[in-house]
Amino acid sequence: MMGNERSQPTGLSIDETATEVTDSWSLHGATYAVGSVPKISVFVTSCSNSSEVSQLEKFTKNVMLYRHPCILKYVASWKKGWKFHLATEQVQPLAQVLPSQTALQVCVGLQNILKALVFLHESGSASHNNVCRAAIICHSRRFMEARRIRVSLQM
Repeated sequence: MMGNERSQPTGLSIDETATEVTDSWSLHGATYAVGSVPKISVFVTSCSNSSEVSQLEKFTKNVMLYRHPCILKYVASWKKGWKFHLATEQVQPLAQVLPSQTALQVCVGLQNILKALVFLHESGSASHNNVCRAAIICHSRRFMEARRIRVSLQM
């Protein structure tokens, strides 16, 4: 991010305990003292060196590029040392939420995922390439949506 270095937003307090940990990143809750959205989520990844581009950084570019109501909402991103941070709207992994979802909520969630995929294919000329249970996160007002967007251009 040479020449485009961003710092952690003022007033952001990230929880130490992760709500989900994967091979690539960890998901933390956070409180944002500034703005209209007090609770957000922060994805954190470590890089082996400061010039390495992580999978999370690539994902961040896609979240910033593809804006849609059924795609994860971008808040901010920054690099601090060898760690990259992506702040988004407040989310939870599907595995944590699914047991409490009704059949109607699951159907609405599947419809939202389909809307996001149609948008990527038709408007973005892109493909998600990773639709699976682990690639779905939930938000209280939109239920389920796609994450980990791995884009490939369609020719």
